[in-house]
Amino acid sequence: MSEFSLHPRLAADCHHVCKLSLSHLLLLNNAHHKWFILVPEVSAEQLHLLQPDERNTLLAEVQTVSEILENEFSPKRINVGAIGNMVPQLHFHVVARFEDDPAWPGVVWGHPESIAYQQEELDALLDLFKSKLNSLTSVDSLDTMPSISTLPSVVMSLSTVQLWETLDTMLSLDNFPML
Repeated sequence: MSEFSLHPRLAADCHHVCKLSLSHLLLLNNAHHKWFILVPEVSAEQLHLLQPDERNTLLAEVQTVSEILENEFSPKRINVGAIGNMVPQLHFHVVARFEDDPAWPGVVWGHPESIAYQQEELDALLDLFKSKLNSLTSVDSLDTMPSISTLPSVVMSLSTVQLWETLDTMLSLDNFPML
């Protein structure tokens, strides 16, 4: 795959939050909605064209962002979608929806009312997400793979992506020699 670059429309409309395992996490510059976009560093333009490990990682990242939105803001719904008609680069929208948002109960796509974040609100939201994501990845410093006996404590500090990667490694055939 060639060097990653963000589609110009996404670059113009969003703030970069951070780089996750596979994806760049963006925040759409529309203060009416907590609207995040995950853009995986892949060449595929559609979900079904991803390799299974890429698809699993991307969906786990969508799950993680959704969980943060749920836990921090208690939205009525979380909308998730990958349309791609205007921006062919594969990306997932994760939008917290509230009954008092301007587009409720309709879709947020194409809704004409948009307002840019004020710097203070933007900084607070970016800091919140970076903090929550950093706390989920604090187990990265482990030097060795945890044993089965330590799994419960490790699970509590792992993001969804890390949990699947850890379980996959722990349960690989190499860890269970034939009797």
